[in-house]
Amino acid sequence: MIYLEKEIKKELGYYVYALIDPRYHEVFYIGKGHNNRIKIHEKYAMKIDKDTPKLNRIREIKDAGKDVLEYIIVAGLDEKTAMLIEASFLELLKNKYQFDLKNKIKGCEKNAVFDLLFKKEELEKKLTKIKNKRN
Repeated sequence: MIYLEKEIKKELGYYVYALIDPRYHEVFYIGKGHNNRIKIHEKYAMKIDKDTPKLNRIREIKDAGKDVLEYIIVAGLDEKTAMLIEASFLELLKNKYQFDLKNKIKGCEKNAVFDLLFKKEELEKKLTKIKNKRN
């Protein structure tokens, strides 16, 4: 397993990533992470005897003699922004394009993420600040 260098991790901050099945060139998981989060899925799949759709898919890929392709979609984010982008990708890929994603949290739960991150009052304050800066 290759780990990200310390300097690279610092540059990346939080990021949103995709795991891709190289046999079919198909995205099967969207995640948010920082540090080496993108790198731990294969390790867990091979060491932990747990039955989940994501871990099972990784095991199938490894059994076929392949490695999971890891793709960082966007980086340099704070955690809240990464959560919003992750939720948006889940919504888009799972619900609009019917991707067979193996995520536990479904894109349709995106509104719960938005509610947690930006309560109505906080959003109104942010919008007011933006409007005041423009004037």
